[in-house]
Amino acid sequence: MKKMLIATLLILVNSFAFASSNSNPGLYYGQVPTAGQWNSYFSTKLDYVPGAANTVPYWDGAGTFINAAISGDCTSTANIFTCLTLNGYSFASPPLSGYGSTTPEPVFATTLSATGQITSTVSTGSAPFVVASATPSIMNITGTVNGNAATATVLANVAGGLTSNTTINDTVTYTTGGITLASQTAAAGSVWRIQALGTFVGVSSATTRNMEVAAFWGSTQLTAILSPVLISAAQTTDWSVDFYLTASSTTAVWTTGQLGTEANTALASNLWSVVNAIPGSTTVSSGAQTLDLRFAMSTAVATDQWVVQQVTMERIK
Repeated sequence: MKKMLIATLLILVNSFAFASSNSNPGLYYGQVPTAGQWNSYFSTKLDYVPGAANTVPYWDGAGTFINAAISGDCTSTANIFTCLTLNGYSFASPPLSGYGSTTPEPVFATTLSATGQITSTVSTGSAPFVVASATPSIMNITGTVNGNAATATVLANVAGGLTSNTTINDTVTYTTGGITLASQTAAAGSVWRIQALGTFVGVSSATTRNMEVAAFWGSTQLTAILSPVLISAAQTTDWSVDFYLTASSTTAVWTTGQLGTEANTALASNLWSVVNAIPGSTTVSSGAQTLDLRFAMSTAVATDQWVVQQVTMERIK
């Protein structure tokens, strides 16, 4: 009797001990579990309904056995779960390294935020970010564009905005029109555009002379445009000028340009004359330089005046 009691107790202890496990309940041949034992066995198991939100156990890699919520179609073969997705993340194409793959994969999200810097290691020639929207809202992004500092909130490599006239009186010395563009570096393929407009005050003089305008790369004068001033005529005429500068290397700039003016004809005739710069390349200093537009006369005649009303400069490539 005593032996039978001990055997019965051992069976009960073993049955409930194993039933609380998440694996083999320890049933033996011929055993008929009670209703309580069956309830104990199944209460420690996980229900699975295909296509519904469930949980599956897994090791988290740090030695902890935990449950993960799943969503999507899962199958089970030989007690091994195979799921296409886990909380919206695809196992077929892991979103990040560590989800079954050592190769990082694309991340697809409706909103992405970060408390630290997002660093791109994409090589030069590929855009680190691609924005599909034609009207993106991007604030406080800094970086470099073709070797020059750029920001998303302030236009870089652009200068202009005179708020008063710059008057340059009868001088043979090239004098700034009042706007400069600092820290420009020549690189093959880089392009700048300079535009300006104003009036020219010519006095009545028999002296033959030219009005002259040229861009300067640092202290180096690039190709100038020269246009004659009508002699023996006192008149104030309009003018406008455009220069296009293209760097062919870090030390060479190709210059083209066009000056439109009425100063070389009688104002009464209402003729607009266009004079082109003779295209040419100029050797310049490498490194950061200041771009300037300057004005002069071939011969100084008292009270001849360049009146510069506006100048803009921009790097367009």
